[in-house]
Amino acid sequence: MPRDARRREPGGRMPLREHLLELRKRLFLAALGVVVGAGIGWFLYDPVFHALQQPLLDIAKERRDLVTLNFAGVATAFDMKLKVSFFMGVVLSSPWWTYQLWAFVTPGLTRRERLYAVSFVAVAVPLFLAGGLLAWWMLPHAVAILTGFTPEGATNLIDAQTYLGFVMRLVLAFGIGFLLPVLMVALNFAGLVSARSWAAGWRWAVLLAFVFSAVMTPTPDAVTMVVVALPICALYFGAVAVSLIHDRRVDRARVAAGLPPLHRPLEPGSGGLTEGTDETP
Repeated sequence: MPRDARRREPGGRMPLREHLLELRKRLFLAALGVVVGAGIGWFLYDPVFHALQQPLLDIAKERRDLVTLNFAGVATAFDMKLKVSFFMGVVLSSPWWTYQLWAFVTPGLTRRERLYAVSFVAVAVPLFLAGGLLAWWMLPHAVAILTGFTPEGATNLIDAQTYLGFVMRLVLAFGIGFLLPVLMVALNFAGLVSARSWAAGWRWAVLLAFVFSAVMTPTPDAVTMVVVALPICALYFGAVAVSLIHDRRVDRARVAAGLPPLHRPLEPGSGGLTEGTDETP
């Protein structure tokens, strides 16, 4: 008997203990990948740190003022290198830990359905990197605006740890924000959340996208907020569309096998998007 068949209960479900063991396994493998990526990031520290510091150097040159990073403690430089290395480890190992995420969310799928893992990683990694690049594009504008509040004649010595934490939160938040629609599709393919549920909450999703953009964009202008929120909304509706197609395909297969469909069609005026009733073959 295959190992996966022994671990699953009838109906393709895994008991709670097996879920916890699977979670521990996937977290360990994901962490191992981050550590390996951090080892590579250790040797990339110099060019990465130069890129992180470049917005401050550009501002100092433009304003002819002292705007630079400050290493306040004896071990701060070493600690900074460690944190930058692990930050690079998260970015470099993104294909690996996104695959572990998929493998945990979908342990009960058939072997044929597990082939979707390749597509999941192929889509998730570029989206995560695209979110990070969007944050990186915003970084110089954010730094220029925030340091612009420094009073004339004052010196802006920015704590290196604080600055790094700001950059890491910005990049990772946008990367994960762009990754959430792919997780939506994964949960739908695993049978945990239907497309109808995702579609019914579209108003909340749009609201949260704009709130997220308003909170995470340090710049005060509304244009930047809209530029960030629109791609997130587009990705959400794209995930809903993919989930709808998947649910219809599953229902057609069940009807063809003489089984009742699992999903109810969305109805106009129900608070969600509309979906026509499928014709039974």
